[in-house]
Amino acid sequence: MIRQTLVAAATAALFLAGCGTQPAPEPPTDAPVPQPSSLPTGAGPTGEGPTGGGTAAAGEPTPVPGGGWAYGTYSDGTPVAAVADTTGGAVLEIAYSDVWGDGAALRAEGLTLEELTELCPLGCDGTIAYDGGAPEELSITVPEAPDRPSLALQDLREVIWPKLREASKVTIAVDDTDVSWTFDVAGIDPSKVPGLDS
Repeated sequence: MIRQTLVAAATAALFLAGCGTQPAPEPPTDAPVPQPSSLPTGAGPTGEGPTGGGTAAAGEPTPVPGGGWAYGTYSDGTPVAAVADTTGGAVLEIAYSDVWGDGAALRAEGLTLEELTELCPLGCDGTIAYDGGAPEELSITVPEAPDRPSLALQDLREVIWPKLREASKVTIAVDDTDVSWTFDVAGIDPSKVPGLDS
């Protein structure tokens, strides 16, 4: 009887020791979500539209430098197109949602929300140049999403999209800094981001 009690106590002790002692795995943080300009913060792969915090959904595109456009969807089914810059240091993403509208985001790899806010405090001006042409004015904001920092580019459908879809290369720069990114944008398939042409 004593032996059975000891065995039961030892079994219970081993069971309890194994429960809850392993730390919860950390969610991946290396796949940021875009923060398109006109879409509400808090959406995206962990929310309802293409702009929020959290980690990348399985359907999100993963572009590589020189690899052209990659296509996918956010968790809510919103189509997204993405292209890496020529150095691999940034990703430009564009999306259109029937619910949230259009949006474009530039994610600079390795930059935190604090660094982007310092680069572009309270929103800032920038430029976008198509195929080496004269730089055009661009309004930029930094959405409040610490786990998915990005620069939101304003006026995708009305201003950027008509020229981007015909261009081979675009360069985006932040005014009063030496920060810029160049993207090879040739060959985008407009049918993969429906709604931008309407």
